[in-house]
Amino acid sequence: MQVLRPVNRGVLGAWIMVGALIPVMSFYGRNFQRFLSDRLDGEGLALVVGGALVVVSGIALAWIMRRRSGRSIWHGLWLVLAVLVITQVLPNATEWFHFILFGAFGLLATIVWRPAAAIVICLAVSVGDEYFQWLLPDRVGDPRDVAMNAAACLLGAAVALIGGEDS
Repeated sequence: MQVLRPVNRGVLGAWIMVGALIPVMSFYGRNFQRFLSDRLDGEGLALVVGGALVVVSGIALAWIMRRRSGRSIWHGLWLVLAVLVITQVLPNATEWFHFILFGAFGLLATIVWRPAAAIVICLAVSVGDEYFQWLLPDRVGDPRDVAMNAAACLLGAAVALIGGEDS
């Protein structure tokens, strides 16, 4: 059974780029967070990251609408609900960034790989990222982050599966 799907190089390249960004953000994330905190107050950061979350969700919804017009309204509603829950449950805007990064990784992984393989890869990357942070002197690996990263990957995978081609 083939686990890699036939995809164009752009999608594969995007998946590799997002996957490479995960450990980069683990390593440089605190510096990036300080950089943003020095320039934006908490409300400004929430506005920037929340705006990015809305834009990414809008792109995902547009992709679903283009591919499955009949059920788009329902998918739009659950996607908006998911974004609202994310922004209300997670304590700050930097946590929302996890959903953007890992959600994009899960979506692209599900386009590149068969769903079962994509989910295994997403879970492995979620665990591996927190283990990597545990090894870094200024970071802490947190099991709650593993769960949040995995949930974001699964949300991205759900968008990919819903917006995918009928087969």
